[in-house]
Amino acid sequence: MVVFLHGISVVNVPLRLNLEKDATTSENIWGNDIDEMDMVQVVNKFEKDEEKSRKSKRMRMNATTSEFKEVASVFNGLCKNFFKKNIENIIDYRTFLEQSRLSIRDLLLNAVQQGPIKYSIKLESTYEVPNTDVRENRAFKTKCRTLFLDTDINNNLDEDFIKIIQEENEMMLKGSGFSLLSIDGVLININRYSPLGGSSYIPLPACIEIQ
Repeated sequence: MVVFLHGISVVNVPLRLNLEKDATTSENIWGNDIDEMDMVQVVNKFEKDEEKSRKSKRMRMNATTSEFKEVASVFNGLCKNFFKKNIENIIDYRTFLEQSRLSIRDLLLNAVQQGPIKYSIKLESTYEVPNTDVRENRAFKTKCRTLFLDTDINNNLDEDFIKIIQEENEMMLKGSGFSLLSIDGVLININRYSPLGGSSYIPLPACIEIQ
């Protein structure tokens, strides 16, 4: 879509906000009440986020091993991303997830030894429109979940895998016109989690405590 500001074409604006959002559908990114400066800012942010996402994925796809590799770490290591590339070029989601189960479980189990964590799983893929050169990045994600030492990790992973496969199925049922080209890999986000404790005690002023 071409946006015109005062009759001047300024940019080609796609109708899709995020090429990696879950089970994407085309949607207009403009609301009913948005001025021209807001429109330009939204376009600029979209283009920056899109390019950043593409660069990050290209860097992850340079991996030459099927083992998990740390690809990002922020806040002094409190938040980390790990990526496992689909080296074997498995083309079935369920097969790839089950093949990755043991390495995902070991990664989470090792992380939770140091304290509770929150994690999420993101499966990255590439789709194409058949008989064209049109390709698009897609990602199917789980919600962020809390993990403790006594958590049944296998049960969590069962639920996570079902969620990912359901999202992919829902996208295909919407008839986007795209078909799966490749399953690129799985990205695991792990954050250190510190539950709020209730052990602190602050005494009340005497005038309030005696009431």
